[in-house]
Amino acid sequence: LRYNIKGCKLRRFDTDSARSCLRNRHVLFIGDSVTRFQYTAFAHLLLLGYPEPTGTKGFCIAKGGWGEFFWRTFFLESSKILQGRELCDCYRPNKLSGAAAKQGTSENRHFSLSEYNLTVSYLPLLNPNWGMKGFWPGKCRNASATGMSRCSDANMTKQALMDAAHVLTEEEFDVTLPSLPFEWSGSVGSVIRNVVKHMGVDTLLFNSGLWGDLTNEKSVKDWMQAAHEVVCPSGQPHRGRCLWKRTTMQFVCSNGGVKCPIDKQEKKFTGDSLALKTGKGLKWGVYDAATPTSLLSQKDMVDSKHFKPYVSNEL
Repeated sequence: LRYNIKGCKLRRFDTDSARSCLRNRHVLFIGDSVTRFQYTAFAHLLLLGYPEPTGTKGFCIAKGGWGEFFWRTFFLESSKILQGRELCDCYRPNKLSGAAAKQGTSENRHFSLSEYNLTVSYLPLLNPNWGMKGFWPGKCRNASATGMSRCSDANMTKQALMDAAHVLTEEEFDVTLPSLPFEWSGSVGSVIRNVVKHMGVDTLLFNSGLWGDLTNEKSVKDWMQAAHEVVCPSGQPHRGRCLWKRTTMQFVCSNGGVKCPIDKQEKKFTGDSLALKTGKGLKWGVYDAATPTSLLSQKDMVDSKHFKPYVSNEL
C-alpha cells in the first residue's frame, strides 16, 4: 500500500526519527478495534520497527489469527511483545455477548519510552453508547480494597502510567482484572474531562468507530468540545493538537445478511460529516484514514472490518 498526494511528499519515519519527533509527547488514540490495531502498529514501530506486514498471525492482526482463545492469547502475547514498556489493563471474555462487552471488557493501553519522555495511549470506544471505563494505575489499582483512600482520577498522570508499565501476566488476565470493580467510568465527554485531563495528552486522534453514521449532534459536540478543552484549548493553539480520524470502510453483504460470499459483498462507509463540521469550527485537523483505504479490496482485509498488518503500518 502506498498513497501519494499530488504535489505533496509524505515522509516515512523509521524508529529513530519517530522517537525523536515525538520526544516529550503523549499521543492518545480514542476509537474502536480498527484504531486499536493502529495503536499497536505505532507502539511496535517506536520500540522495534514496523510490524511484520503480511503474516496471518501478528501484533496487528484481528480475530482469527490467535486460535480458539483469541482474546486471552492476543492480550498476553501483544503485551509481551512490548517488553514491559506498556501498561495493558486488558481483559475480555472469549465468548462475548453484548452485555458482557458492556460490563466486563477493559482494554486501556499505555506504551511508554521513558528515555524519550514519550507515551502513546489507546482508550477504546467499543460503542459510544456504553461510555468508557478503566482502572487507576500502579498502587492505586483496586484502591478501595487496599485502603488507598487518596487515589482518584488525578492519579492518571503520564508519569504514573509510565511507572506502572509491565508485561500483562496470566494471573492478571485470569483472576485479577475480571474481579476488579472499575475505578473510573462515564460518558465519553465526562471521561475526557475528568480522566484524560490528568494524562498530559498533547496529541489526540479521535474516532467514534464503525457504529453507524454520526447523527447525534449533541453527543458529537460534547465529545469534541471536551477533547478540545482538555487537549487543545482555545487561546493556546500550540499546547496540543486535536485530529478527527476519519472512519475507514467495511465490507457488508449487499443483501443485508450477516455472512455472504466475497462476490456478494460491498463497501460501506460511515458518515462523519457532523464530526468534520464540528471539528472545523473548533479548528481541529483531519487525519483522513478513510480516503486511501477506500481503494482497498477484500484481499487487503483480515475480515470485513480489519485490515492486514501492512495497512495499519502505512496508516
